[in-house]
Amino acid sequence: MTPTYRTTITQPPRPAVYGDWPAWAYPPLITQLADEYGITRPYQHQSLTATTAHDGRHVIVATGTSSGKSLGYQLPTLTDLARNPAACALYLTPTKALGNDQLTAILRLCRADPALASINPAPYDGDTPTEARRTIRATSRYLVTNPDMLHGGILAYPDLWRRLLANLRYVIVDEAHQYRGVFGAHVSLVLRRLLRLARRAQQPRGN
Repeated sequence: MTPTYRTTITQPPRPAVYGDWPAWAYPPLITQLADEYGITRPYQHQSLTATTAHDGRHVIVATGTSSGKSLGYQLPTLTDLARNPAACALYLTPTKALGNDQLTAILRLCRADPALASINPAPYDGDTPTEARRTIRATSRYLVTNPDMLHGGILAYPDLWRRLLANLRYVIVDEAHQYRGVFGAHVSLVLRRLLRLARRAQQPRGN
């Protein structure tokens, strides 16, 4: 069999296309983005992504590496969680390293003011100490986990996670292109189960 080789293509630089901060964006968060990361204006794809998610619609973003995709979900998620003290978010990652990077970024942004600090972002995976898990279940409104832990450690105990499930506002699936083939089929079923249990948790007790 003749081996195939990928051809490297170098694209010329293009001028950045900027958007505007959405009117609904949380002002302390915008200030923190400028102070921590020097971001004074979002790129157009960041603004469009954030507004689509904030409007309650599903959105997938496919852009190059280090193009700022994360801000597209950080802006609406942290804005809504800061303004709604009950709202929760779930972030799923295929790798622990990526999850740690994203958690570090979220924690930096949550320093902006008390409303953001109250989100209490936290990791929940196989390395989370047993003694910390109860506190995380009770207080964290932004959970960083993976599909395996979601399946075995969260959805298997919906009564323990009722607070998060009943108030789930955002589900972020990072590196979604990794979930292909049989593995992707399994993850899709886990996500369907998540949505089913969330709908059930949001119903009045006894129904």
